[in-house]
Amino acid sequence: MSKYQVGDVVFAPVSYFDDKNGYYRSQYRRFVIVKIQEDIENDIENITVSCTGQLHQSKRHKGVTVLANSPEGLEMALDRDTFIYCDSTATYLDGDILRRIGKCPIIEDIKKLLGI
Repeated sequence: MSKYQVGDVVFAPVSYFDDKNGYYRSQYRRFVIVKIQEDIENDIENITVSCTGQLHQSKRHKGVTVLANSPEGLEMALDRDTFIYCDSTATYLDGDILRRIGKCPIIEDIKKLLGI
């Protein structure tokens, strides 16, 4: 059983190549858990969508914008206005997630956009 629930807002690592320094870096970003499934080996997989402060992404991707000072943003513990991508998912095992930071009250809207 996962220690997280659908709708949890969590911090999880993202790796990227830093062109300026010439090596891979990692940082933690917010993700919303949209589905939880157990695989054959009893690992818990948390299917997530990512969040970004780059609101202009809403012009290129399907998703939802949440204002940090709105009731939803406060419940999600957002520190800035955020765009939630709803056109792709990322999978994290329980041990890969740093911690839970909030709860997403619009999870059903996100799941509908994802088609799950």
